[in-house]
Amino acid sequence: MRLLSLTVSITALTLAGCVSVLPEPERPDALYRIAAMSNPVEISSTIMVREPEAPQIMSGRAMVREDMSGAMRLIPSVEWAGRSTRLMQLALVDSLVGEAGGAVLPEAGAQALYELSTRISTVGFVRNDAVCEATVTLIDARTRNVVTRGQVATRLTDQVNDPASTLKRVSETCVAEIAAFVESALSDEIS
Repeated sequence: MRLLSLTVSITALTLAGCVSVLPEPERPDALYRIAAMSNPVEISSTIMVREPEAPQIMSGRAMVREDMSGAMRLIPSVEWAGRSTRLMQLALVDSLVGEAGGAVLPEAGAQALYELSTRISTVGFVRNDAVCEATVTLIDARTRNVVTRGQVATRLTDQVNDPASTLKRVSETCVAEIAAFVESALSDEIS
């Protein structure tokens, strides 16, 4: 009998150690994705779109805003549907189309004439404006030479007090600006 009660006591103590006293992680009320352009850009060359580089706080699932002191704060109860940089990459691929060309992902294993490299310096709220700023580089895939490099910057004011939707819109506008940059760069390169 003593052996049984000792076994039960040890089992109870062991199981008590497994109980978490931490609060459950908060689940987001909404997930947002970055959609491709409704009117994709037609390109005649094949371009490999690499996943954009960004600071860790901007490249994950969290949506962020900068407060008046410059501190980055998470926007509560909302998240991106995946890594924001991956969502931008997929939106770019879907925004650059063409019968003789178009955009491909690196994991597709396809040969491309050009590569698109993007470095995002800001995607989030800066004070009351949603901002997306990026450096875009088009590279010749055969020679590895830089064809052209440029800056893309978009800014929207949150007029309906819905920061998540405004951040989604500025990210989609940024994708459209990058696609327009690629279209212009490729037309200059071909002509």
